[in-house]
Amino acid sequence: MLLALIAVLLQASAGPDQPQAAPASEILGPKWLKRPTGEDINRLYPKDAYRRGISGRATISCSVTGEGTLTGCQVLEEAPLEEGFGDAALRMAPSFKMQALTPQGQTVAGGTVKIPIRFHIDNQIDPLSAMLGCYGVTAAAAQKEPTNGEASRAYAFFAAQVAFRETEARASPETFETNLSAARRGAEAGISLPGTPILRQCLDVAAKAAK
Repeated sequence: MLLALIAVLLQASAGPDQPQAAPASEILGPKWLKRPTGEDINRLYPKDAYRRGISGRATISCSVTGEGTLTGCQVLEEAPLEEGFGDAALRMAPSFKMQALTPQGQTVAGGTVKIPIRFHIDNQIDPLSAMLGCYGVTAAAAQKEPTNGEASRAYAFFAAQVAFRETEARASPETFETNLSAARRGAEAGISLPGTPILRQCLDVAAKAAK
């Protein structure tokens, strides 16, 4: 069975109390009125990648209209390259619609939003998503227990691994920071995606790599 999960990360600078356009800001925590369904994702999953059992990811950046729909989307990063995940993510854009006002009371018109999208087959996970998952759980563990040297060393290791793989995927430094933040927030919130390594697995991998 094909499983595909969408992780949405939205960031924005603080705005005034009264609704107004925010043409250059990213939008923080909007309420999604519509998102792609499983059927949408299955239909748009790159066919050749699916036949070969390849999982992947892509991050798109879009402008937001006053009605909460997305426009002018572009691919910020995708992995693996040349498998069609970036194009598939772009084709999902019309399936998103957010509420017209942010929780901060700003109109979404003119804002921007970044949407990381993960494509999974069964419980497979692509290497970059695996590294991000390990970064998230080890960073959360280190924050919870600052004296936990094992977790601190591990999250530094996985941050470096993510940076390497993001470079391979031609991601911008901004996208790199966005993905790290999304992984950390997800782990702190206790969100576990199918195929994501658990903390003990991640600690063991980092310890073996250090030898």
